[in-house]
Amino acid sequence: ELHMAPEKPYVSSKLVRQWQIGKCEGAVADDESGRIYISEETKGVWELSGNPSGVTPGQLVIRVGENDLPGDLEGMALLKRPDGDRWLFLSCQGLNSYRVYSCKQNHRLIGEFRIEGAQLTDGIDLTASSLGPVFPQGVFGCHTDLEPRPILLTPLNDILSQLPQK
Repeated sequence: ELHMAPEKPYVSSKLVRQWQIGKCEGAVADDESGRIYISEETKGVWELSGNPSGVTPGQLVIRVGENDLPGDLEGMALLKRPDGDRWLFLSCQGLNSYRVYSCKQNHRLIGEFRIEGAQLTDGIDLTASSLGPVFPQGVFGCHTDLEPRPILLTPLNDILSQLPQK
């Protein structure tokens, strides 16, 4: 809810639901499906309804320990695919890698990739929109904890071309 005051706008909010989970490191919303994904560092990824009256706490759809997934989960991003699937990108800080899961196929592991120079990544994000001649099919961005801690940008197509397309 946005309020306009003569001096400046301000936002107010109202708590609609809550639940206890462990250390949350990342979250991403899927506007089309109305789902929210939350990475809990030591358990895995939770999927829940974005509707305020939805079931709380949702369900654990990607579990630490499955598919050699260790704990230390961090940032998340979502990519809508041309076939209607949505791929969930997950930063695995302890492995210095990123995993990709299919939302349409019961959160099946699609593949894993690494970004040169990225270590101990926290946050990630991506867009499939063209960002000019260097990133004509989008970009994947990630943080690295190596000094001076830059944000690393990689053409999204370079990553997608290395992953299975099924």
